[in-house]
Amino acid sequence: MIPYNQQFLVFDTETEGLNLLYSRPWQISWILADQNEILTEDDLYIDLPDFDLSPKVRALTHFNEEHYNREKLPPLEVYNRFAADLYNEKFLIVGQNLLGFDIFIFDILARLAGRPLDHSYVDRIYDTRPLCLAHKEGLKGPRGGRMIDWQFKVLNDRSLKAKVSQGVLLKFFNIDHNPVFLHDAAYDIKMTWEIFKRVKKSLDL
Repeated sequence: MIPYNQQFLVFDTETEGLNLLYSRPWQISWILADQNEILTEDDLYIDLPDFDLSPKVRALTHFNEEHYNREKLPPLEVYNRFAADLYNEKFLIVGQNLLGFDIFIFDILARLAGRPLDHSYVDRIYDTRPLCLAHKEGLKGPRGGRMIDWQFKVLNDRSLKAKVSQGVLLKFFNIDHNPVFLHDAAYDIKMTWEIFKRVKKSLDL
């Protein structure tokens, strides 16, 4: 069981594309929260050389070039600010599809910042995708063993067919949201946090 006084880090990235080896992140957003409320919010933009988003990605993420150019920071500064919270072991880490996407994107940020890869934080991840997949398929939450191992087991079970995109889950849990704002990391993390609170209760985590 997650302790009643546990604190959480919820994060998301926006990227140039979906390539897990080469698509660079240009936005990373995270909140720190306790069981009841959001404590802090951060939303940082990453200065990338030769940065040029496709029209499709610009439209999907509501990219504002003027805002990006005004707010962008060097990769090392963004890395250091985020890593200070990510590697703080007092936080459990929450996100949508972290295990299938964002952990790889964080590796790309580390390389851009000239920092070594360090996956020690991964054991603290609670990914809403496998959690909600288990919930919608009627599976019980983990009982014993490592949480991370159970999540990967659920993700790799090809017999599980439930749809667990963020938009689908927001409707499934009747969470009030504006679809227009989805795919902006700063908005998505708040929606993911609402999803996590509901699935945490349903799986008795």
